[in-house]
Amino acid sequence: MLTGTFGGGGYYQKSNKGAYLTNGSGRFNTNGIYIPWWTPENKSNEYPAATFNDDGGRFLGLQNRAFVRLQDVTLSYTFREPWVQKVNIQNLKVFFTAKNLFTITKWQGGDPEVGVTVSENTYPVLTSFSLGANISF
Repeated sequence: MLTGTFGGGGYYQKSNKGAYLTNGSGRFNTNGIYIPWWTPENKSNEYPAATFNDDGGRFLGLQNRAFVRLQDVTLSYTFREPWVQKVNIQNLKVFFTAKNLFTITKWQGGDPEVGVTVSENTYPVLTSFSLGANISF
């Protein structure tokens, strides 16, 4: 199962200025060298200056929360080979299930579906795997 949110005409955005903070204290403030910060030569309107440490709330740091998530995958196989009947098994089916395998998004921070920002100290969406068998004698 694939889930996601697309488009929205700009209405599926949220303030995430913590993703842009670079100057000051705190574990999320980083001055990454590969981020195209605004400079006189690179007039980016996405990233403020590399010394940005908040401007009193004028810069909101709006980010689009659009995403695509591979939420649920199940693979199963039913054995119909002669050896299954020879060991007195009427039905043998094995399965593998994975949940929340990956999320494709440009949102920086936690879960884009709920809009968790970089500095909200939350856990990411749990990925889980299950392996099982249905056996009838």
